[in-house]
Amino acid sequence: MKKHITKIALLLVSFLISNPFSSQSVSAGEDRSICLGDNVQLSADDAMNYAWSPSASLSDTTIANPIANPQVTTQYILHYTDLMGNDSQDTLMVFVINSLTISAGDNQTICFGESVVLGESPQLDVQYTWSPTDFLSADNISNPTASPEESTTYTVTAQNGSCSAEDEVMITVENFTIDFEYIIFPSCEAFEIQLINKSDPANYQWNFWTGESSTEVNPTINAQPNEFVFITLRETTSQCSFDITKEINFGEIDDYINFSATNVFSPNGDGINDYMSIGVEGNLENCMEFVIYNRWGERMFVSTGGNSRWDGYTLAGQLAASGTYFYSVIIKGVEHKGTVHLYR
Repeated sequence: MKKHITKIALLLVSFLISNPFSSQSVSAGEDRSICLGDNVQLSADDAMNYAWSPSASLSDTTIANPIANPQVTTQYILHYTDLMGNDSQDTLMVFVINSLTISAGDNQTICFGESVVLGESPQLDVQYTWSPTDFLSADNISNPTASPEESTTYTVTAQNGSCSAEDEVMITVENFTIDFEYIIFPSCEAFEIQLINKSDPANYQWNFWTGESSTEVNPTINAQPNEFVFITLRETTSQCSFDITKEINFGEIDDYINFSATNVFSPNGDGINDYMSIGVEGNLENCMEFVIYNRWGERMFVSTGGNSRWDGYTLAGQLAASGTYFYSVIIKGVEHKGTVHLYR
């Protein structure tokens, strides 16, 4: 018999532990907020019986979900008996507001690509609506994150029952066009890189792969053949900075030589087509070898730097006869050949 009683007792203890109604905590509900003149329905957990107080502003004090219509902020106390017959109590506050005030936040200036948090901490039982909705993380919360791509004025409307309020905030976005182009001129010792700033007016700083920098608007810098370089242009304002970097992988100088030569000339002193001219872009004349040959391979004219045209005279200072001549132009080890016809 004792064994049976002990077994029953153990089963009873196990039941009481596992049964959710063996000891129940009942909640009166969450705190609420209403506009003066509005009402709100309370909502308590299930229990055997209820007793709400104070009773003056309640539709019924003995049900789980009475309607409350307080004129001032009121704390309601719920006395209840849970489903196991235990008596206890819980409270909630109903805050009564005469008017609703909200804040969209302070006007701010941000850099393009940045974000900013708008609004305020959420108020109890207040519904928020933001417009425009572009570039907002959400349009129905108190403090969305805005990432506008251009200056925007955001308006927030708040509602709590019959109370409403509105506010706006201006987010100014600093955004500048930043870009540059470059022109490469070959020279005898290096490449000359002419930088052309195409950005909006601002404060500039150029940063080069050499570690050097410049604040000129359109600086010039040198680079060596086959050198891999990068150039960064930084534009700064009172609170923002914008960068653009371009990389240039140079080849040989000859890849950038634009060569031209006169093929017919008449050195008669009339000022028209009196010279046979060599045209080379960049600063390469000082390292250019320019030679004229007759049809027998004899040198008629030689220039080893600085002179890029032939006036029709031989090395002996005599007038060269009319006819076809051959030329050779060597620049940085690269030879260009052709013919020119002289008319007298």
